[in-house]
Amino acid sequence: MPFAVIGAEWVCSLPNNTKNRDKEVDEVIRDARAVHSPENLADFLGRRQAALDHSWPFLLDFARSEIAAGRREVEWIGHILISLGELAAQAAGHFLIAYASPPTSDPRPAHFERAAGAYRELGRPLPAALSALAAELATFTPQRIRQGVDVGALKQAAEEVGKADAGCGRRIAHPVVTHIACLQLAKQVMSGGPIPSMAFAVSDDDLVVLRIGMVGALARPDRAAEAARWIQRLRGLPEGSHEELDHLVDLLGDVRDWEPRLVLLRDMLDAGDQRDVTLTDLAGTLLELRRWPEAKAELKARLEARTGRERNDLLRAMVRMGSIAADPEARAWALMLEQPPAPRAERNLRAHYEGGSLTIDPSVPPGEVQEHIMAAMIMGLAPEQAAILRDDLKEQDPELHARVLRLLPLAARPVSTAGAHLARATELFRENRYEEAIGEFQAALAIEPDLEYGRLGLGDSYYMTGRYELAIAQFRRSIAIRPTPQAWRFLGDAILRGPGPRHEARQCYERALALDPDYQGAREMLRLVSGTP
Repeated sequence: MPFAVIGAEWVCSLPNNTKNRDKEVDEVIRDARAVHSPENLADFLGRRQAALDHSWPFLLDFARSEIAAGRREVEWIGHILISLGELAAQAAGHFLIAYASPPTSDPRPAHFERAAGAYRELGRPLPAALSALAAELATFTPQRIRQGVDVGALKQAAEEVGKADAGCGRRIAHPVVTHIACLQLAKQVMSGGPIPSMAFAVSDDDLVVLRIGMVGALARPDRAAEAARWIQRLRGLPEGSHEELDHLVDLLGDVRDWEPRLVLLRDMLDAGDQRDVTLTDLAGTLLELRRWPEAKAELKARLEARTGRERNDLLRAMVRMGSIAADPEARAWALMLEQPPAPRAERNLRAHYEGGSLTIDPSVPPGEVQEHIMAAMIMGLAPEQAAILRDDLKEQDPELHARVLRLLPLAARPVSTAGAHLARATELFRENRYEEAIGEFQAALAIEPDLEYGRLGLGDSYYMTGRYELAIAQFRRSIAIRPTPQAWRFLGDAILRGPGPRHEARQCYERALALDPDYQGAREMLRLVSGTP
């Protein structure tokens, strides 16, 4: 609650700049929303620097409206404002970067402090005091909580807000007191004290502190799952929920604390968690601990019970980890990957030819009878005879030939040069020869740039070799051609591994599930990233 309340009060402490907004301002705001990396920022500033001289207050208003709506994804607006010469813009920029940063981010307190200093220089006591309070709150790292929760400076910072604005001081008083109680409870948990059994109302910011305490308590990792399940009860989640446990798994992975992570994951599996993502997290942890044979045994046992897309997802994880471990079986697992089914015919064939006998559906319109007969014969003849018939038809009646092809599945159509490259690329990928596969996928796409599976396969090859930014670009192009659940899932995985924001990965998994609600792999990944601070 404290940071959400501080953000809301900060929004109200600044003047509105909504007059004289024009089309150019709207374009600047639109372009700013697309900035998600240093490269994007440099490009944006190069194109929009002149316009920013008068439009940055409107950009700040947009950021404030985002915060007022409960959204914190305003970091790059902060970077834009910091790049400007205006002290007021820089003060706001530092506040926005800190506000959008993860709770345990090292630079977070410093950005709040810089915002406070700039606001003091501007003679703005309320935003200065709010920024200083946020800076003090942000200093409560796991190390500081473990050493002891001295909240004197925090209480003093809250009092300074009240001196700047009595009403604001009253509004933040209760959230700060509640947060102090959570800090003290986190210290208790970290020190080995009892995990409370009662449930009470907590905010997202308070939950972050309790999670920090939970991580700090992992000198006794057997208590981790108990603490996580208690936090789930605080949130009112159902008994079988995994969300807080997943949070803890992520946090331990981020700090590379592998032994406690292993204890937690084994507890989750013993408690009945049957999700493949939990097993692959366990395997990845064992791999980090140089215990690959154990991981491999766990994965192979689960693989026997999987079919279809879930089997493919598990195999992909096994190939990645097996390649890292230099396991000779990794190549065999890659060969076991099932490729997406060949596209069906564009129209339903309503005729059948077999053993010299031809039947045709009487509902076929008279003007389409000939193309259905020819397509049925091509499907029913031996491959050599079918190829001769197809080639003769192309030469004698190109228009009829084109209509017949629309009734044939891909396997019965003539193989184009691009198709030959694509088939070769697919085979190389299945053999775990990713660099060679990349060359063949590129050759296919040079001939037919809109080959959907070519883009997907090229992106997957980049992904398997750790080139996540290149993979992201290809998955996006595949989606532009035709959005599929698999492409959205792959894009989310690449963003999660690469430089992109986690919220974008979450959106990808949501889009995959919108297209295929039964896609369990996408659902498990969505659970993994949802709500991550």
